[in-house]
Amino acid sequence: MSTDLVWEDSVIWEYEPAIVPKEHLRAALTTAQCLFCGTPLTLMRHETHTEYVGHGPQSESVSVRACECCGWWTKQVRARYVGYGDEEILLQGAMGVLRNLNPADDDAPIEEVRAYLLARYEARLEMSPRLFEQTVASVYCKAGRRAVVTGRSGDGGIDVVLEDATGKQTGVQVKRTKNSIKVEAIRSLAGALLLRGMPEGIFVTTSRFQSGCTEEARIAGLRGKRIQLVDAVRFYDALRIGQREAYSSSDDPSAPFSGAGMVTLEREQRERPGRIWHY
Repeated sequence: MSTDLVWEDSVIWEYEPAIVPKEHLRAALTTAQCLFCGTPLTLMRHETHTEYVGHGPQSESVSVRACECCGWWTKQVRARYVGYGDEEILLQGAMGVLRNLNPADDDAPIEEVRAYLLARYEARLEMSPRLFEQTVASVYCKAGRRAVVTGRSGDGGIDVVLEDATGKQTGVQVKRTKNSIKVEAIRSLAGALLLRGMPEGIFVTTSRFQSGCTEEARIAGLRGKRIQLVDAVRFYDALRIGQREAYSSSDDPSAPFSGAGMVTLEREQRERPGRIWHY
């Protein structure tokens, strides 16, 4: 797919109908995957309605496809109008456009940050450490835990504190870095858990763990401090699981495509053969 179909602007995501060149819109209507995160598009609606008005039948076919991860969507309408022996064929389309997020903005809405990372996961390295900590906390909140992001300093190696329904706490250390995590970092987390009196911890990184980290986490578990290692790949999977569906039904009135402005792609008007005039 042409990269011309990806818009690079300076504000947060927007699900309004996009006014784009017709050839881009026509190409987008035929794709089977989301242009942003690669998720297969879900056919949310396909229906045909026919009624007789005036001097002939009027039929309309509507198809809506949407990405359940990041919310990008396409809508296509094919209409056929017949009257006085003439026939008009109309093809229209509309699509949602996603705009860039400033990954360094600590005040960006976390829901939008998570959606943005699903589409452009490489941007995790551009996020401020504080924003990434908040994003990690929100993902675990979606999993049913209470999450508190600790202060910017003096956190003793614990960036996020999770608490389940029983009150058990889990300490989370978050490292936004392109460098691989060394064994010493796992030992440091184990020490922080001991000081805070927490039975378990999670180490989340935007990169990967060096060899030996898994064994160090196993040893910490034997000593009563269970540590879960979450690298970039595992955290991306957690994002997909924890991300809300932007909309679950084409009948949802809050869905952006429910009021989408359509762009006319093709219009053809012709005289039907064999029409008979009556006087």
